[in-house]
Parts: sequence; C-alpha cells; structure tokens
Amino acid sequence: RATPFIYYPPLLLPSLRLFIPPLRLVSAAMWHVVQRGSVHDYGMVEEFISTVTEIVPDLLNADQKAQLLLGLRARSLTQSHTPSRRYTIT
Repeated sequence: RATPFIYYPPLLLPSLRLFIPPLRLVSAAMWHVVQRGSVHDYGMVEEFISTVTEIVPDLLNADQKAQLLLGLRARSLTQSHTPSRRYTIT
C-alpha cells in the first residue's frame, strides 16, 4: 500500500529568519559557493569577506585578509580564462 504524498510548501524567508540568524545563513551560502567551486560567484564571496572584516576588524589580520582575497581573485581569473572542455561523441 502506497503512502500518500503530503506537500509541505517551502519556508518563506521571514520564517527562516526565526530559525537561522541572517549572518549564519549568508555565511553558509558563501561557504557553499566556495565548496561548489562556483568561480563566477567569487566576487560575491569577496564582497562578503570585505564587508564582514570591516564590521569585525579583528576577525582576520591584514595578511590573512589579503591572502584570502587575492586567492579568490586568482582562482576566479584562472578559471575564467581556461577554455571550457567540450566533449564530442563520435
């Protein structure tokens, strides 16, 4: 006997804010971008890091921040200039 399918609508953003503080939600999203390797979104990660370190200056020292931001830029540049691989089936 099949169990009936029950549809639960997705939680709306205001509802999510009750469960997850906004900074944690954005941090998780940025981490997901980096984990996925979505270099086209690295600019957004760079902006997030800059904003957070302006608000909390002791979070990273200047060397750590520079290394992180330069690493993101370098990865973004190298990935954007790498020709995409296309496979043909013969």
